[in-house]
Amino acid sequence: MKSSVLIVVLLALAVPCLVFGQTEAAQPPKAGAEVQKLGSALALVLPLALSATPSQQQWPRKDDRVFVAAAFEDMLKMWFNEQRVLLPLVPCTELVTKDAKPDKSRWTVEDSTFEIRMRLEGPWLPRMHKTKEDCRSQVEAEGEPNVKRSGDTFTIIPAKPK
Repeated sequence: MKSSVLIVVLLALAVPCLVFGQTEAAQPPKAGAEVQKLGSALALVLPLALSATPSQQQWPRKDDRVFVAAAFEDMLKMWFNEQRVLLPLVPCTELVTKDAKPDKSRWTVEDSTFEIRMRLEGPWLPRMHKTKEDCRSQVEAEGEPNVKRSGDTFTIIPAKPK
């Protein structure tokens, strides 16, 4: 966002020089054709400068680190006293996005410690955080969502209205 503002400011300073051929600061142009030229030049440049701003909706992208405010049941398979034990992946575990299709509400994430991959489908974006602290705050405030598992795909089960 800051870079786009800087671009707009620089363009606003440069356009009068380009339109009027001035290299030094001068008095503002008088009303008339010169003002129309300046307005036309800004009308062409401003939308281009503003369209160059990155969208916040693109997060998380491939290889971004995310913390998800939900537990994932039976993800860790371990052996204890010769019996297989399935443990949950706790909320706010650091995950890495391996594939992101936010337009389809689908993300593939991986726990790099245990190399566990899982697919998240549905409204997960509000539960994805850039920091562990933000994630923990949401879990403390709202609790964990009900999550349904089908193979390696997890979806949030909407809460029933009260």
